[in-house]
Amino acid sequence: MQRIATGAVALFKGQEFGPGHRACLHRSPPIEGSGDKRLVLVIDTPARHLHG
Repeated sequence: MQRIATGAVALFKGQEFGPGHRACLHRSPPIEGSGDKRLVLVIDTPARHLHG
């Protein structure tokens, strides 16, 4: 398991990234009721098997 510092920016590849790569499983601590906020930006690219 690896941890990322609070406020750090991280890029994660998903399972559609391509053969030979493992997807990153992400778990964030719960923040419900804490008043904290979380920002998540997801960028999906076209599936590789649809182009080619």
